[in-house]
Amino acid sequence: MSGLIENSVVDSSPCFVSIQLNSNRPQQIQKFLQNVERTASRPEAVEVLIHIDKGDSAMEQVLDGMHKQLRLQVKYLATDIVKSFFDLWKPLNELIKLTDPAAYFVINVSDEFLFETQGWDDRLRQYVGYYPDHIFRVRASQYRYRNYRDVWECGFAPDSLAFYTKRWLDIVGDWNPCLGPDSFQQCVAYYLCSFDQFNIRQCNRDIPDPFIQFTGEGANIGLEGEALKKRSHGHIKEWFVLMSAEIQQEAKRRAMLLRAHIFAEEQSIGHCAISDHPQQKCIELRESLINRSHRFSYRVNRLGILMTNNLRKLRYHYYSGGGNEAAIETLFGGCIFYLSYKSAFFDRLYRQFERSWIGKSLVQFKYSKKMKRNLRELHESLARSNADYYLYGTGEYSLNILTFIERMKLAKPKALLEKQSILAAGKDLSAFSPYSVMPDAEKIAELTAEDVIVIGSFCYVDEIISRLRAAGCPARLINLKY
Repeated sequence: MSGLIENSVVDSSPCFVSIQLNSNRPQQIQKFLQNVERTASRPEAVEVLIHIDKGDSAMEQVLDGMHKQLRLQVKYLATDIVKSFFDLWKPLNELIKLTDPAAYFVINVSDEFLFETQGWDDRLRQYVGYYPDHIFRVRASQYRYRNYRDVWECGFAPDSLAFYTKRWLDIVGDWNPCLGPDSFQQCVAYYLCSFDQFNIRQCNRDIPDPFIQFTGEGANIGLEGEALKKRSHGHIKEWFVLMSAEIQQEAKRRAMLLRAHIFAEEQSIGHCAISDHPQQKCIELRESLINRSHRFSYRVNRLGILMTNNLRKLRYHYYSGGGNEAAIETLFGGCIFYLSYKSAFFDRLYRQFERSWIGKSLVQFKYSKKMKRNLRELHESLARSNADYYLYGTGEYSLNILTFIERMKLAKPKALLEKQSILAAGKDLSAFSPYSVMPDAEKIAELTAEDVIVIGSFCYVDEIISRLRAAGCPARLINLKY
């Protein structure tokens, strides 16, 4: 692990916000730093800690070259501990050690993230001391208003853009013990809030802020095809690490550490000692003057978690974020979905079966009625509005849509926005205009708010929507939920 290299600008202003991230893209990190500098009212009070790969001379050159241009407190750390996407959480625990002691807020983002709100740091300053113990977080992501009733929600809908007070992170120790600083810390917040559930006083330390706006939220922006599948296969493994009894107990342990410090402040306990008792699975707060103790249990139902995780594998598509919109209706279909996501080998095997005449017949038989109804309703609405529509989809699902369109003699889409996987399935698409796999800015700019994009994908609907929104697509997006 290399030493810390920082800019040579001597800054007399105390640090207010520490922004921490990984990056290996010189142009993107330059854009990111310029954005932070431009949008912050007091950039000299903003610290940016960046982890880069050891030996990445291009990143070093960019970061070293920018320190003369910026008022930001830019520092970077180079290591060789990141081998894949699923190692990105590890350097964050090294970066947190380098946080300026004076920082009040700390946030982890990706280099895709860009502020849109001018003076976002002034907005944050309004929350300083919101709670006298300074243990809270300001939520700013698309899920900022979400309430969590099940810990699995923390995995698929964490607040990925939350500003944590440094005291919160000092108490819990670091960002995470597994993949996902956002999802793990969301679990911590969940246990903090759900502790002593039937007490009239709830310990909720989340503050949703409606004013700080940004772009670039999401972990899979720009991925598609085999790269996206590979990410999905690895993600499901990490999901069950996060949801394991071991990690959930650790999340609850950290939540109880926070709860003990909050309790001490609420009860004005000036002299106390807070200790962890692993054997009893509890955090103890002992008042020094009167020798009285308070215990906060972080014990979890390990058997219950094991059973829940295994049962939910049968409907993983539902419990991992699909909800009632998930179109798989049988346990057999749910098992196929889970195995396809978990195993690249099984996914290839299943795709081969889908392309066989038996597989195609079964798929068409299963989706025929719903697909025909949805397509007919879509075309009726398009006819009334006189709008153009495009198809953005993947593989056999898009082929099924095209097959039904031809059989029902409906108007074909004006163009296909994703062709590669459909072409790989062996269909002649020469009649359609040659839109690329990922539409670039110019092609997206050709569309208008009157246009409609039909999403012909089952597995990657969210990623497609995020991708199009990130590219500024003005068209209306419709998912044929067959």
